[in-house]
Amino acid sequence: MIGANVFDQIKAGAVMSIHYSVAPEAEYHQLRTTSGWWNDLVGTSVIEFSTDGVKEIQLTQDILNQIKEQAGFLCVGHGYYVDMVTLQ
Repeated sequence: MIGANVFDQIKAGAVMSIHYSVAPEAEYHQLRTTSGWWNDLVGTSVIEFSTDGVKEIQLTQDILNQIKEQAGFLCVGHGYYVDMVTLQ
């Protein structure tokens, strides 16, 4: 979890990049981006994948408001590892 306060100085339009790698022992791989309350971030959905990759999300004001109002940010799903999260 990334706490809501981390996003205090982030402006709308910033890009969050989630670098992930697959867990080879898992039967399926899917990733969701949610608030701390496990609600999908506005405009995002489940992604399924079979190789390592990067999921980029442009942070709109609605997404930033949701993260701040709903206890932060989570990556949830199955069959992967979060290697790094960056904000630009």
